[in-house]
Amino acid sequence: MEYKVIIYQKNFNNGHFNFNKLLSILSQNMIKLESLEMKSILTQSDFDGNLIFFCENNQIDKIIIDYMSQGGFKQKDIIDDKIAIFEKNGKLINFVPIEVSLDLLHKIFKKDGEKRFFCFHTFGLAIKEIENRLKELENIIPYFEFNVSYDHLVADIFASYKSENSDDATIDEYKVLIAQKFTGNIFSENALSLPQIIYKMLSLRGDKIAICENITRGTIVQNLLSENENFLDVLDKTYFEKIEYKTSEDIYNQMLEFSKKTLANTRVLSSGKYENGVLEFIFALAVNSEIFL
Repeated sequence: MEYKVIIYQKNFNNGHFNFNKLLSILSQNMIKLESLEMKSILTQSDFDGNLIFFCENNQIDKIIIDYMSQGGFKQKDIIDDKIAIFEKNGKLINFVPIEVSLDLLHKIFKKDGEKRFFCFHTFGLAIKEIENRLKELENIIPYFEFNVSYDHLVADIFASYKSENSDDATIDEYKVLIAQKFTGNIFSENALSLPQIIYKMLSLRGDKIAICENITRGTIVQNLLSENENFLDVLDKTYFEKIEYKTSEDIYNQMLEFSKKTLANTRVLSSGKYENGVLEFIFALAVNSEIFL
């Protein structure tokens, strides 16, 4: 199913919106994004087709009166007294307050009870390669559907298919078939993102992490903190400093020096430089006494 998304911009200039989380939620529910627009002026045609419409809560009633009263719309549902759902010509128009948690969107989409839904997290493959491998399964697995959320070689593969066993926690031949397409690239199988997985594993082990960033300019720390409100519980130290190197041995030695500044079990150090106009990244990861480049 396809949805378009409109964010009513007139009331959104000073706000923050997690676009990545929105795309992830749509992918998890097998929803294709037809379009995403920020608008300050609305027309009747904006409310044609399946729509998720975001605006401030105090504007929803006025917009519903202005546009829904022109006929053809009927109210279908109210979710948690927050999301108002209307229907026109078999299409659904969802009014969502910009202030609510995006997780509430999961309640909009009704999943087929006969299908299995799951997520694989992979690393190291280009988006085209992932899609090509999945397309090879379309004529093999009954009612197979997939969505891919992709960010710099980290991919969340959301898939669904019909199976005699509807328990997503169990493994069947189709799930094995999909996993075999990505042997060596899968690092997790659940709905958690990579930052959430890192936080969960550190918490379960009672470990701490220390991070030294250079070329990544705080991106690592920002992502870890943005998806885990309690990540400070497992974060020992954060450094931002210039790290120059000529060989990988230099980075290895830099990690040895960085490790002396912290008692954290896990340490991450990033650096990089331009080589012939191409930006090269290099990372050192230390776990206890072992260092990997």
